[in-house]
Formats: sequence, structure tokens, C-alpha cells
Amino acid sequence: MRRAAVLLAGMLLVAGLARGGGSDPGAPLDMAKFRERRKIPASPPGLTSLLLDAAVLSRSPDLADVRIADAQGRQIPYLVERRDEPMSLPLPALKRQAEKGDSPSLSRYPVELPYPSLPSARLVLATPARVFDREVRLVAVPTSGRQGREPEERTVAEAAWKHADPETPAPQLTLDLPQGKATRYDLLIEEGDNAPLPLDPPRLLLPTNRLRFFYPAGASLELLYGQPDLSSPRYDLELLAPRLLGETAREISLAPESRRGPEPDAEATGRKIFWGALVGAVVVLLLVLGRMLRGAGEPAGS
Repeated sequence: MRRAAVLLAGMLLVAGLARGGGSDPGAPLDMAKFRERRKIPASPPGLTSLLLDAAVLSRSPDLADVRIADAQGRQIPYLVERRDEPMSLPLPALKRQAEKGDSPSLSRYPVELPYPSLPSARLVLATPARVFDREVRLVAVPTSGRQGREPEERTVAEAAWKHADPETPAPQLTLDLPQGKATRYDLLIEEGDNAPLPLDPPRLLLPTNRLRFFYPAGASLELLYGQPDLSSPRYDLELLAPRLLGETAREISLAPESRRGPEPDAEATGRKIFWGALVGAVVVLLLVLGRMLRGAGEPAGS
């Protein structure tokens, strides 16, 4: 009887929160400290589930610095809802691009990720071919070599991909991508003596994370992230997690982020600055040397 009473009290509390538009706002935030601010779509008051897209996962892989704030800068408590079904992100079509030293039987395809620092993901490949047998590797493209040597490729995933039934479509191939800052990989396919295997545009499968919270009536909310030194929030709402995560919620999604293109890593940026400064210094030195040589070649007194 006591357990049933506790359960009933919890259900009534959840129902009351939903009717009232949610719990009270949390502690205030200094919103200026967050690098990213995105408007959350308006929604009726009540239990709401907000899908986090790849842009959020890129800049906050562990979600520790993610916050929801109202127009007064007060936090809106939330629960992280992790779902088994992955989020699918389409990637550009692959274009074959050989490099010096590649075997004629090797097909190389650059794979560009839209964001750096993504969490562990899966690259999904598909082909309209029906009968084939290929060895496939995914290699990380290094940013620079050491001591003048060519940088070595590092294999991050490999698999055999084959299909021998002309009556049925070939299965998709899934390759695991480790978490990291890389935005460029090369897909290598050993074709043997066959024509290159046709490939459909690939897809990237990412973890599906949602924020479950009570949308306040008439509120204007923003999603904040991009403050790496911030620790994960601690909300009293977590005490109701076993009940709230099982309740029906209105699902909403963020509007697409203003795309700024793939972000180069700090090492690549520093390298560009170094070489730019070096080229500029060489140009200045050549100009000075040219003037000195012209001055030395002119007759005295001329």
C-alpha cells in the first residue's frame, strides 16, 4: 500500500508540473560567457523534448556545458534523454581522387566531416552494385609530417565488403569512427582488376540526445553551449527522472545552425600562420637584396 501511495504521489506531481508549465526556473547564468546561443522554437507549456543536432554534439561532446535559459538568463532545468536510434547526417557525394604513390587498383575518396570534435560515430556506405568483393579501409589523414618525412596514414577502421546475389540489394557497410578532432578521412577501396565500385552518398550516424524539460508558459528560451570549463548541471528535476523519461512529451528540433564550414584544427591554423610569415620574410629579404645588388652595380658618382 505504501509503495502504491508513493507511486500515485509521484504521478500526481508529474501531472501537476505538466499542467503548471513546469518547475520553477533555476539559478541565473552569465549568458555572455557562452560562445553559442541558439533560439529554441516556441512550444506550448508542458513536458518538451528538444533534439540536439550535430552542431551541439561537436562543440559539447559530453553535453556538460549545455544549458537552457529564459529571457532573464535563468536556467530551465532539464534531463538528458539518450535514445538507441541514431541520428542520421547526410554527407556529400564521394569523389575519387588519387594521390601520388597510389596503386592503379586503389580507389581513394576524401570524406569531409561537417564538424570537428564529434563524438564516436559510424560511417555508412551503400552501393547499387549487386555482385562484388572489396577490401575497404578508412584512414585518418595526418595534418603534417615530422623531420621532412611524408606523414603516415593511420587506419581507423577496415572491413571486407562483398555480395554475391544479383537478385537482392547489397547490404550497407558500417565503419566506426573514433571520437576526435579530425574533419578529414580517406576511404580506400581495393578494386583488384575490377572497375571502381559505384557508391551512394554516405551517411554519418551520431548518438541521439534530447533534453527533456518543462516549457514555461509564454517563455522565450535559448540553448547555450560553448563554455568548456563548465561542469555538468545538477538539478532537483533529476529526482523525477524515472517518471519523466517515461512520460509522453512534445518533440521539437532546433533550426539549422548558421553554417561556417568545417573548422580547421589549431595545429593547421598555426602552420598556415607560420608559413605565411616565412614567405613574407623571404619576399622582403629578396627585395632588400635586389636593391643592394643594384646599388653595388651603379658607377661611383653617377
